[in-house]
Amino acid sequence: MKISELKLINFRNHKKFSAELNHDLILITGSNGTGKTNILEAINLLSTGKSFRAKYDRDMINYNASFTTANATTQNSSGEYKLEVQIIKGDNSSNMSVKKAKVNKVPKSLTLFSGIFNSVMFSPEDLNIIIGSPSERRKYIDSILIQTDRNYKRSLSSYVKAVRQRNKILERIAEEGRGQDELGYWTAKCIETGQYIQEQRSKLFVHFNKKIGGDG
Repeated sequence: MKISELKLINFRNHKKFSAELNHDLILITGSNGTGKTNILEAINLLSTGKSFRAKYDRDMINYNASFTTANATTQNSSGEYKLEVQIIKGDNSSNMSVKKAKVNKVPKSLTLFSGIFNSVMFSPEDLNIIIGSPSERRKYIDSILIQTDRNYKRSLSSYVKAVRQRNKILERIAEEGRGQDELGYWTAKCIETGQYIQEQRSKLFVHFNKKIGGDG
């Protein structure tokens, strides 16, 4: 995997940024606040389809702009790919936005987009994987699997939706005494998608154990 060129428009504090990365090792230097981490965030966005630190996608848009675009020319074992992610603000009264992805100028779903260019991101915040809550560890594992397994990304999205729907129904049952007829469907959906997610996470740990010489 290699990224040879990166272009950003209105990406956080980079109103217009362009860099050729035709070297095996790239060192990014600069004073605090100049946008070094923002460049890494853009590369991660082009790899996974999402930010590793933004709560909302529109957080990546420069404050004075209505959209941001990240472009990269990448290479993998299958050839060269031109990747693009664009985020457009919704109305100013909400955190909504629209995210679009393209591969070689052809629109793609985020499921098909993620994983064309794989990356490994490590930052000081990743120490939370060890000392933080279990949710931080799950988030890290998910960031790996969505790049290598498109079914995992689809299942994870379905699982999150099913859990939210099930929780809403449980609240409705508690408050209004209705919704029991819907509970079974969403419970089954949680079990179905959750089982696949757990299986893939377990396989990843088996793989890790083999690589580090563990007992498996």
